[in-house]
Amino acid sequence: MDAQAGRPLDDLEAVQETDFMFYLNGCHVSFPRIYDFGIRSGNYCMLLEYNCAHSLDYFIAKAKIQFDHELVRHISRQLVEACECLRQYNVVHCDIAPRNVLIMPLTGNIKLIDFGKMRWSGTRFGMPNDMPLGTWAPEVRHAPMTCKADIYSVAVTIYMVAFSGKVPFHFTRDPDNENFLGFPDGAPFTMADFLTRTMCRQVVTRLSAEQALRHPFISAPVGPFNVDILMQVPYEFTEPKPENEKFIGQYSTKFVQVLEALIAKRKQSISQFARSYNLQQPFTSPKSSMTNLEQ
Repeated sequence: MDAQAGRPLDDLEAVQETDFMFYLNGCHVSFPRIYDFGIRSGNYCMLLEYNCAHSLDYFIAKAKIQFDHELVRHISRQLVEACECLRQYNVVHCDIAPRNVLIMPLTGNIKLIDFGKMRWSGTRFGMPNDMPLGTWAPEVRHAPMTCKADIYSVAVTIYMVAFSGKVPFHFTRDPDNENFLGFPDGAPFTMADFLTRTMCRQVVTRLSAEQALRHPFISAPVGPFNVDILMQVPYEFTEPKPENEKFIGQYSTKFVQVLEALIAKRKQSISQFARSYNLQQPFTSPKSSMTNLEQ
């Protein structure tokens, strides 16, 4: 198990992340499990499943790793399956990006992390108009979001992984000028077709997660891939830092006591909610098919 770094007690995003992690706990292998949460050394902390892994961003930006085609397909299928699971649970991750995808060096399996920006499907994200989109879908600026927003983010992430960190758009603060830069020479046809359909800026014509799982790039059996390149990157293990007490003085004793009481009540509510709705049911993936993508 892994204790996540402490966050300030008044970090509402951390509290929201806890709620969504318990809501999704155990529903898909690509989501890290959460075991407990509470206050430690004046910080809000979560006790999570331990994963010995680096982010995709680390591999493509720092280690300069070139992923082979089949490994890209393996990563892609897991991400799309994770999106379909989120759709079944009526939530949108809202922040899928290379920095928020961990990859295990021995298997190439992934973990999707950072649920702090997660929203219920159909709600608005409220992104400022002058902020570059990056991996976010265009509709996060003005429209209620669906799982298709996550599919767009997955497509941008896959593009960056497949093409050594290159970005698919010329990102600017003007969304109307974020032009697609095209595919590098030699890009496989099925990959280019999949990314074209999933990076579509029009929500109506963009593939859903269920449709994306039927695309040949995802549905065809994954061939052998090389994980040796992942093992070549050193994994650093550091001793836990000494307890940092400086945050305690920021909050009154009464504030901490009230928050601890609320945490205890939230734990009880989460447990009752999970039992009532049987939230540990496994994720079911749609049957794969190479046809009827437009249906």
